[in-house]
Amino acid sequence: MIYILHGENLSATRNFILKLQVDNNISSKKEFLVEDTTPGQLADAVVSIDMFGGGSMVILDVTKAGRAKMDGFVEVLAAMPAETLAVVFSAKDLSKANAFIKNAQKIGAKTAVFKPTSQANVFKFVDMVFAGNRSASYKELRALLISDADPIYIFSMLTYGLRNVLYAKFNSPALNKISPFAKSKAKFQAQKLTEEKVADLYEKFYEMDRDVKIGVQSPETLLPLAIEKILHLAGR
Repeated sequence: MIYILHGENLSATRNFILKLQVDNNISSKKEFLVEDTTPGQLADAVVSIDMFGGGSMVILDVTKAGRAKMDGFVEVLAAMPAETLAVVFSAKDLSKANAFIKNAQKIGAKTAVFKPTSQANVFKFVDMVFAGNRSASYKELRALLISDADPIYIFSMLTYGLRNVLYAKFNSPALNKISPFAKSKAKFQAQKLTEEKVADLYEKFYEMDRDVKIGVQSPETLLPLAIEKILHLAGR
């Protein structure tokens, strides 16, 4: 089955993908950025079989596709084995002229648009956490949750913030690929953490993400735990 999911409501989109994974008993999930992937690589992924016998899911993020030709990817999806679940995802609205939208019927895809809803500023929340401001962090978190923001999405944004801090702390070439404003913030936030603490945080976030996905960690306690991990290692 193929789904084409697009729109600026990332929380709703990620919720939908997570539900697909659970409902279809998916044990193997592979994610690809279209700008870093060839049709051949996607073809290899959609025919791979999970060794444990569970379903498999392939997610193709086409957010940054721009004007690149997508016909090759469309053909791969059209010939995809029926047992594979594929998701074409865009964090922006796709126009009717988009190759995937135009060929949705041809490849047997279901489409869904996720419009943004009014919610608190998740970027302000991330900034407050990495600034070490406990009071403001929980105030922003409360505002986000009241506005029905998804805890998994909020956690993904904390992970995004941590990734940028890691880029800054280890002077990664990837730091130059983010916006100048985000780059400046990451450099400032990185000053509060040592290289060892950043690496430790990254490992802890990986463990929390894994645990919530397998049901060991509840989404309700995920965010306070993540906030306190950052504040503790930042010396707050």
